[in-house]
Amino acid sequence: MLFLRKIMSAWLALALCGAPQLLRAQQAGNDKLLNFYVERFPPELRKAYDGWIAQKPFENPNADRHPFVPELYEPVDALFVATKASGMGAALERVHTPPAAVLPLLNGLDHIAPLRARFGPEPVLAGTIRVEADRPEPGVVVHTSPFLLVSMASRYASAQAAIESIEAELVRADVPVRVHSPI
Repeated sequence: MLFLRKIMSAWLALALCGAPQLLRAQQAGNDKLLNFYVERFPPELRKAYDGWIAQKPFENPNADRHPFVPELYEPVDALFVATKASGMGAALERVHTPPAAVLPLLNGLDHIAPLRARFGPEPVLAGTIRVEADRPEPGVVVHTSPFLLVSMASRYASAQAAIESIEAELVRADVPVRVHSPI
């Protein structure tokens, strides 16, 4: 679960600092704001960001499109799917090995069927995330309070160990969790 802890740390850091704001600051040459974001990266993100910057992405058309779009080649205990629904297909193309559990944190229910078709029904949990945020302008998301809650459930008994493990890691990362009875 160490990998999950690193991923959760990275995911929370991106959620809190806002990757789009970081990239806009980089492109605009706003070093003060850029350093504010970069100094808050956990080591896993800093390494990816530094490698991306070394490619000179704003001058080099062959550079990677984004510093935080990794490919998944190694098995993981849990895959958190937190893209917009329209980007889920492209994100899943970068997953080359099946995870032990999949926790989708997207709006609606339309994503469940494609995830279960891809990974099988049992590893795909039902999940939600609740945050308080505002979008004062396009591309700018402001977290307006510390409120955060991740909820999950599964109808499969085989998923119970994964749910308990994910719950423990989220709690360890100070993320409030609610586990619901089997659905």
